[in-house]
Amino acid sequence: MRYWQTLFAALLLSQSAVADTTTIAFGSCLRQWKPAPILDTVRLLEPDAFIFAGDNVYTDTGLFRFMDEPGRISKAYQQLEKTIDYRLLKESTRLLATWDDHDYGQNNAGAEYAWKQEAKQQFLDFFEIPDDAPMRQRPGIYDVHYLGNAEHRIQILLLDTRTFRSPLQQAEPNQQCPRSRLVATSDRTTTLLGDDQWRWLSDQLKQPAALRLVVSSIQVIPDQHCYEKWGNFPHERQRLIDLIRDADVKHTIIISGDRHLG
Repeated sequence: MRYWQTLFAALLLSQSAVADTTTIAFGSCLRQWKPAPILDTVRLLEPDAFIFAGDNVYTDTGLFRFMDEPGRISKAYQQLEKTIDYRLLKESTRLLATWDDHDYGQNNAGAEYAWKQEAKQQFLDFFEIPDDAPMRQRPGIYDVHYLGNAEHRIQILLLDTRTFRSPLQQAEPNQQCPRSRLVATSDRTTTLLGDDQWRWLSDQLKQPAALRLVVSSIQVIPDQHCYEKWGNFPHERQRLIDLIRDADVKHTIIISGDRHLG
């Protein structure tokens, strides 16, 4: 999604034949030093939940790029916390979140990022993850949440595409991708989610739900652009597609952020 001050998205998910609805809003790529009136617009929708789909703050751009790690990650979250539109949204609705590279701490970073444990701690503290949450007991920040009652239960699967991701494969820039060196890898030993997260996802897809939202900070379907995407790891993308297909999970929606596009 383009910066939240200019665009947002919402899903109106019907829960019954009498127009009882659950409203879920989501967005990504929030430059926390700018005004964010779009969050006020989101709040007026009175959503049952808002999903931060990644790049929830930018810790490595602007003036932050001159600061030492991991202190700049904390300062970026502090800056967002001071935003009145964020505070009002936080007071009015349930917040769910995963991260992408800029709130993880470094552009295009994966498992090799030296400060990932410190970045995780900042994430846990900012989003007030409970002390007994499974996320605190395992690597990464992948998580599952539910909305609605048993008959119309909505499952929200928040993937972590950073903590376990293998290095990206790079090539020389070309006319098609003059600014990017990222290409698809043919190395099937590489991973995007890591073994533990894949096992967890397989188990979660077996849980009963009327509707499932799979939240990936990077795009799953597109191949056309030259930036980060699941297509950089085609065997991992196919694994995700096969997993959803083989689990026979109907009514599954994938949402993503990262591209600054609606």
